[in-house]
Amino acid sequence: MKRDYGANRELRRLMEERGMSAAELAARSGIRYPSLCRVLRAERFLYADELLPLARALKVSVETLLG
Repeated sequence: MKRDYGANRELRRLMEERGMSAAELAARSGIRYPSLCRVLRAERFLYADELLPLARALKVSVETLLG
């Protein structure tokens, strides 16, 4: 089964669009910086409980993150 990291790619795209660093997003969302970096490098998927804080920090809906 092929893994789809679409939400990870969308997260990176939204960050770049807003000029936001990983450190800034981690601070705004309350997600640990090392965890966020692993997500951004597609070393792991986003967990369900991370979606809402990230969406709020980026000022988008959860649906936008999920593509």
